[in-house]
Amino acid sequence: MMVPTIDDYQKKINFWCYMFLILAFGIGIVQICQRLAFAVLGENLTFNVRMKLFDSIIYKHIGWFDSKAKAPGILSNVLSEDISLLNGLSTETISILSEALGTVIVGMIIAFYFSWRMALVTLGMIPLVIAGGAISIKLTAKSRGLSAPGGPNKNDTSTDYYKESNALLSDLIMNYKTVISFGPKNIEFIIEKYSKLLIIPNR
Repeated sequence: MMVPTIDDYQKKINFWCYMFLILAFGIGIVQICQRLAFAVLGENLTFNVRMKLFDSIIYKHIGWFDSKAKAPGILSNVLSEDISLLNGLSTETISILSEALGTVIVGMIIAFYFSWRMALVTLGMIPLVIAGGAISIKLTAKSRGLSAPGGPNKNDTSTDYYKESNALLSDLIMNYKTVISFGPKNIEFIIEKYSKLLIIPNR
């Protein structure tokens, strides 16, 4: 294609343009099917886990709810938000990893076929890319409060820094009349306590 003087130059150009167009349509159809399949998988997984967890909570002994970690706000947060993270895990993570792995393998085969020297240089950069991805994942996990030090519970690697504030908030809303009867000073104290619980997530 880089030699325009050959006889079938225009014919080859048209052929590869059509091949590229067919490939683009094929990738589009595969992407739609892939995202649809992962969406169905993720929603079914989330639905089943949420139903099983709800079923297990309903049959718990009344004393199980006395713990601060079992406050209504925390339990509702787990049912509504935490389980939905499974959806992202099953749809985004698996598809991205499979696409990246396939791209690396096919790309390296093509690279070694055309220029093995350049392919070796590129291959040497892969560990740096993997290290950068690992650092990025670690920083993202810390920003979400999954493994950052100094949280409410240092021994719990799955600590959600909003758990205590959500628990306080749910108790205040459910016992609103009682809270109002405490008087303005006590209400200000509660508001100050709530703001302190939000400091660590804010950091």
